[in-house]
Amino acid sequence: MSPFDLTAFQAAHHGAAIFTLPGRTQIEITGADRASFLHNFCTNHIKGLAVGQGCEAFLVNIKGRILFSVLVYAGPDSLWIETEAGQSAALLAHLDRYIITEDVQLVDRTQELSQLYLCGERAETLIAQTLSVDRNSIPKPGQTVVNGVMVRRHSFGPTPGVSLVGAASEIAALHELLVAAGAVAGSSELWEALRIEAGTPRSGVDLTEDHLAQEANRTKLAINFNKGCYLGQEPIARIDALGHVNRLLCGVITDEPAQLPAGTEVFAKLDATAPSGTLTSTSVWPENLRAIGLGTIRRELALDGAECFLGAERVPARVRVWSER
Repeated sequence: MSPFDLTAFQAAHHGAAIFTLPGRTQIEITGADRASFLHNFCTNHIKGLAVGQGCEAFLVNIKGRILFSVLVYAGPDSLWIETEAGQSAALLAHLDRYIITEDVQLVDRTQELSQLYLCGERAETLIAQTLSVDRNSIPKPGQTVVNGVMVRRHSFGPTPGVSLVGAASEIAALHELLVAAGAVAGSSELWEALRIEAGTPRSGVDLTEDHLAQEANRTKLAINFNKGCYLGQEPIARIDALGHVNRLLCGVITDEPAQLPAGTEVFAKLDATAPSGTLTSTSVWPENLRAIGLGTIRRELALDGAECFLGAERVPARVRVWSER
């Protein structure tokens, strides 16, 4: 029996499913030097963002290892950083230490704001109808503001997605309106399965200081090699010049129904004694109950469709690699 509501699962693909994302970190950066400041401490081209545009980025240390995986959105008077729940204190401390004379203010808005996520083939249409906003006017990724609510176009799962970020009362009212308009409420467990299926990593879980930036396998989305100098730029540029890293973040899916915990080791061969990687996120796919997961594995195994074996039981599985990242 599936642990998921299959109605919500179907809506997340062919209709519209709605999820609450409690506590996601929301940092607002203001001041005349905000763009140049953040540009100097992350991997993407922040100074190139026009108002309304967004991007993925990594904040890395001097060795090019990932401290935070974030989304950045440019507003008319501020930049917004969004990432996983529970990272605001560490993120603020990391950035604040580098403010010397710059006109930059960092404000933690996490406790002031709530977030909804709507996904599925009808998600953008439903948002457009409910908020009277032209979805084509919002870049992907990007944001606009409607009646004080930030509408962010970015997909965490395998189908189109939109986040709504605003005051708790406004978000609660929008939740009611969207459900009344046909959105189906989904669980946190389903959201986790969808983001694993799409290969979307969680900062602090799937991507940590143990990972070099290119090991995230999101280079095209999160790293700009023409932006100039920034903290950690030299090792990242060196890796690009040399050609590759030895590990990549990939997915797996078992051949048969299974349940596997995070921490499950990945083996290249049935009789292998040394693991080729470890799963950091796991779930099951609602339609067939096969186990799915994300983890960093050795490059020689990081081939889409490659056979692998999971855990002490050596559960047969296949590697999943997402292209164009």
